[in-house]
Amino acid sequence: MSGRGARAGKAYERQVDETNAFLMQQGLAFVFKVPDPMQVKYREGRNYLARKSAAVYADFAGMLADGRFVGFDAKRCEDTDRFPFSQLSDHQRWCLQMTAAFGGHAFVLVLRVDGARWNEYVFPVDEDGIIAGVTDAKSIRWDAAGAFMVPRGQTWFDQIVRAQQ
Repeated sequence: MSGRGARAGKAYERQVDETNAFLMQQGLAFVFKVPDPMQVKYREGRNYLARKSAAVYADFAGMLADGRFVGFDAKRCEDTDRFPFSQLSDHQRWCLQMTAAFGGHAFVLVLRVDGARWNEYVFPVDEDGIIAGVTDAKSIRWDAAGAFMVPRGQTWFDQIVRAQQ
């Protein structure tokens, strides 16, 4: 990902953090950003030189008020037709698959940016690692049957609750 794309992705993660803080204030969920693991290369006095090491989990994890675990990855995408699965690494997909296999809510939260317009989508992940019911594909259409567009004024939490009903 380019520097500009990485910055935009981090900005989106901050927005998700704000949503998660709101959900915690409302007593609906406790969800936090999983910190990137760091590997110390060397130490010089009080200063450390470190770099990101291999990630081991999805971007966000936590618990809903009903006691169910939730794990999701937040992505930003500028593709106008589809969300490419290549934006998910193998370890992220595996972690989401395990979250679902153990009874938790697992999904990919995607901010779709198309010029000045944007929409947010929830793509559920099942216990087999299948995203929104799509098998044997390299991407998913925004209007796929298993995907949920998050209406303005709502959050990913609203879509998870709706999916349970």
